[in-house]
Amino acid sequence: MTNRLSTTIFSILLIVFGFNYASACTIVMVSDQNNAIAGSNEDSYIVLTKIWFEPGNKGEYSRVCLGYDFNENSLQGGMNEMGLFIDGNALGPKGWKSDPKKMNFDEKLFDAILATCTTLEDVKRFFNKYNIRALNNARFPVMDKSGASMVVEWHNGEVTFLESEKNYQVATNFIGSDYINKEKPCWRYSNAIQVLEKNNKANIENVKNALMSARQDNEHAKTVYSFICDLKKGEIYVYNWHDFENPIEFVLNEEIAN
Repeated sequence: MTNRLSTTIFSILLIVFGFNYASACTIVMVSDQNNAIAGSNEDSYIVLTKIWFEPGNKGEYSRVCLGYDFNENSLQGGMNEMGLFIDGNALGPKGWKSDPKKMNFDEKLFDAILATCTTLEDVKRFFNKYNIRALNNARFPVMDKSGASMVVEWHNGEVTFLESEKNYQVATNFIGSDYINKEKPCWRYSNAIQVLEKNNKANIENVKNALMSARQDNEHAKTVYSFICDLKKGEIYVYNWHDFENPIEFVLNEEIAN
């Protein structure tokens, strides 16, 4: 197969699956004085998924990565050794435009952030320094070890860092800045929020329950995997094919050492 044909087929796949992405993926972030827990449902029809661990070479931070097993740019979310978490919600085109005052960034976005950033402030500086084309079609929930969280999104012609006054934040596939103090247009968001309004303690069980309430298994999308990160302990719990009763547990530093 020629490179041109391979690229064309891959582009077609992105277009086709893009419609599924636009109605999929739920991210939940909850914190208190002692805990910072973040989790994600990856909703798709692509079943070739994987988890891998990147050692922190040449000044980079070690990181756990989750995504798809079809190309090297398939990272969908993860956590680094400093307790920084990032994931994404796909969107339809949002009219993103580059800023001539910024440098263009054309590398692997999630991997670069996990390799170089430790706090929300680091991530803000990253997005304020570079033109990130991916903001045209996605928003990015981020949480750090302190428990602070935000969602990076394109709103009213600029990069916006959406934060919350509550100790929890839920992100699905709509621009949150468009719906402040308004009814949210997503049943998955509403379900997860209802769970956290009843019990907003920052622990694995509550985040798992919120993700369970938003899981999908229908003709439009399926939750192919979920994962939850304890950002202070560096622990990762992976649930394959929305099986929340049988987690696979990892400790980032132990996996890197191995």
